[in-house]
Amino acid sequence: MKNSAITEQPRAQRILRLLQEKYPDAGCELDYSSGFTLLVAVILSAQCTDKRVNEVTAELFKTASDPQEFLDMGQAELERRIFPCGFYRQKAESILSASRDIIEKHGGRVPDDFDALIAMRGVGRKTANVVLSVAYHQSRIAVDTHVFRVSRRLGLSKGETPEAVERDLTAAFSGGGGATAHHVLIFHGRYCCKARKPECGECPVAAYCAATGANDE
Repeated sequence: MKNSAITEQPRAQRILRLLQEKYPDAGCELDYSSGFTLLVAVILSAQCTDKRVNEVTAELFKTASDPQEFLDMGQAELERRIFPCGFYRQKAESILSASRDIIEKHGGRVPDDFDALIAMRGVGRKTANVVLSVAYHQSRIAVDTHVFRVSRRLGLSKGETPEAVERDLTAAFSGGGGATAHHVLIFHGRYCCKARKPECGECPVAAYCAATGANDE
């Protein structure tokens, strides 16, 4: 495979089109009602399934759904409520710190600016890009474990880090489609191109897969 294929837009767009056909309903599977509840859900989703997060937030958001309500809840009570999501102490600290920043620095509204988001404790590139893509409809690509794996298998990136993969994908979809690419790559990694037992016989983009030795440019 030629190195230029990493960011070749026509090839990337062909892959995107085929994945869109397979996953026409691809989108965020976290339940949320605002940019803030989305931010909370994404923080909780670190090393946790969306299904489990949704089970937790179904009750959590009945009690608190804005930054001040989370601050009023406090660390101990928030830890108790989010315990099933794992890493509950760190996640509670991140949520409360972000809540405080949103109130004190951003007028109670989750900012729609990348730098402002990642300046918050516990908000990394992936979380910021999800919020900007889903809540604010920006063309952003969040690189989670699924996007990282699938992008490398398909030769869309040779990056060794999530940030490097993000740069390659941003370049590959610079003409548009970044937000869509983010969702279909996640769905493909979650439901077909799995880490241990990929379902290659069901894959619509197998011809582009570096992992299988394919070389379709």
